[in-house]
Amino acid sequence: MQHASDRLEGLFSAHLVIFGFGNDVLPDWKTQVCQHFPIVGQLATPHRWICVGEEAFGRWLLAMRPVLERGGSIDLSGGIPPNVTWVPWAGDGRDHPVRLAAGRCNAPGDEKVIIIADSTKPAQQRVYASRIPGAITVENLDLTDLTAFANNLDLRSANPVQQLVTFADSVMVNVGANDMIIGLAALRAGRARRAASNAETMALNFEAQPTYAAAGAVLAAISAEGAAFGLIDPLSYVVLTML
Repeated sequence: MQHASDRLEGLFSAHLVIFGFGNDVLPDWKTQVCQHFPIVGQLATPHRWICVGEEAFGRWLLAMRPVLERGGSIDLSGGIPPNVTWVPWAGDGRDHPVRLAAGRCNAPGDEKVIIIADSTKPAQQRVYASRIPGAITVENLDLTDLTAFANNLDLRSANPVQQLVTFADSVMVNVGANDMIIGLAALRAGRARRAASNAETMALNFEAQPTYAAAGAVLAAISAEGAAFGLIDPLSYVVLTML
């Protein structure tokens, strides 16, 4: 928004609605929003998609806007861009394997598969994250799981490293929390048959001097050794260093 003398101008879109959960009633676009912020123009060029070589897809998205505004629906059975694939569901128990198969598609280059699941069912998100290697599921905006973990992480508890590794296992794939915890016990007792990995070294350092920064370093090391963040954004361990 920009305040110019007695005018208040801003960029809005009726299609960019991220609220409306529970009892949070959304304002009506025409009778409430546009009454105070009259429409003076609309962007008609998909610059963002043009910049990544997908102008046709961007134009298709723009063409769908008036359809949705009229209360219509998008027909995905034909006439869709080549980079859009419609996977129909049967509406029964057969859908889950179909969803998993769709999520396991080969993303080109270093791109990732992003899965938008039900934000009110974090357990369902974890299922997708654990069964689709390399995929990232979008957690709700306030990062409920990460916030809850950070609030419950007691650095003065008897075994904070177990809390940390268990959390990593719940939001990443290829962690192997049980094996890592057993390996740490062997390292402490001097019974390990191999040298400590970098993640194990960071975990032992965290155990010796438990700080939020050290916890972030453990998550970063686990990720660097091949575990892939599934439920939360890879930068979440940076949040821990700021707590």
